[in-house]
Amino acid sequence: MTMIKATPSGPVEMTPQEEQEWLDSIFDPEKDNLIRRVYEKFISELYKDFSTIDSNSVAATIQFRNQEDRANIESVAIEALLFSSDPEKIIKFRNKENTDSEFTPSDFLVMASDLKRLKRLVMETYWTKKAEIRSLTSHDEIQSYDIDSGWPA
Repeated sequence: MTMIKATPSGPVEMTPQEEQEWLDSIFDPEKDNLIRRVYEKFISELYKDFSTIDSNSVAATIQFRNQEDRANIESVAIEALLFSSDPEKIIKFRNKENTDSEFTPSDFLVMASDLKRLKRLVMETYWTKKAEIRSLTSHDEIQSYDIDSGWPA
């Protein structure tokens, strides 16, 4: 397939060198590989478990492995919203330790809000890292870019 470029006098076929320069300007395998690695790191950070303390001051780990876990947390958050006017209500949530953590509605909503904030920070870190990678201009910068630093704890 021959590439065409626009010129003042009309469309003209690109030379092989012009084609390669154009392709190199839109596709950088080194940067793309680095972005792919950052994406893998992003996924591992996004689906990381979340440590919390329930309403009885018992440590618990909330699993966040996939969209099913996310939906489960959101459905319990809806339940917490429905019972938010009842401070005596106890909401049970099965944790990673395979026991029930007990939360008041307000405590569960605080935990869910903290979890959402953390996941948002992970997403923002990913977006920032992608932008930083796109701005790298040399092979040395790409090779020395640290994909592991800067992620929220």
